[in-house]
Amino acid sequence: MAEVTAVKIPPYNFSDLQLWFSTCERTFALGVPKPITDTCTKFNYIVSHLPPEATAIVRDIIITPDETNPYSTIKTQLIQRTGESSYQEIRKLLTCEELGDRKPSELLRTMNRWAASHNVSKELMLELFLQQLPTSVQTISASITRITMEKTAEVADRILEVSTPNVSLSTNAIVSSNENRILQEIEKLNRRIDDLTLRHRTPQRRCNSRSRNRSRNRSFSLSRESDFCWHHSKFQERAKKCFSPCSYIRKNESS
Repeated sequence: MAEVTAVKIPPYNFSDLQLWFSTCERTFALGVPKPITDTCTKFNYIVSHLPPEATAIVRDIIITPDETNPYSTIKTQLIQRTGESSYQEIRKLLTCEELGDRKPSELLRTMNRWAASHNVSKELMLELFLQQLPTSVQTISASITRITMEKTAEVADRILEVSTPNVSLSTNAIVSSNENRILQEIEKLNRRIDDLTLRHRTPQRRCNSRSRNRSRNRSFSLSRESDFCWHHSKFQERAKKCFSPCSYIRKNESS
């Protein structure tokens, strides 16, 4: 019986395991002098060509192979488990991207670049993209159906363009209102200061005027007032006491 010549297994495809197994099966069909059909032989080929990351995922199956159909078992479990692992990895990878100051369309292009090496469905991509948008934009964008993901990003761009100026105007209005209120308070304070200053100066002018009139009518001067005793300096005509030396002259005395 002729020996089956070894076949060359293609490099492991991290992004599309279904395609990789299909390619391996086409390779098994090229076995010489006959195709490789034995399930244990195919299992051994697959295990010997798995990278360490993949062997860790199906470690239990490699250590204890299925007795009935080891190849079919490792194929099914590797696709299923890797798919679950890749899904979580893709979600983690793509949700690390935040909108920030970018347009939604710019965010989508960045996410597409990250997803280029993974087999990401359009439904998952759209879901992850919408999650990165503001809640109001998510609601509106999600309600629009039958458009491509790129069109959805364009709609999101437009929504933000329309809503952002309103937010800016509202903020400016609040700042302007606060400034006006502060200016009004400052103006009130200025008016009160002016009023108090005027009230303070008016009695002084009246007092000075009366003092000058008394000085002229009675021939008193500021220099003479300094010669009055404390009682006459303080109370003048109403003083009930007088201590020498004092040069104050009462009205009835001067007449």
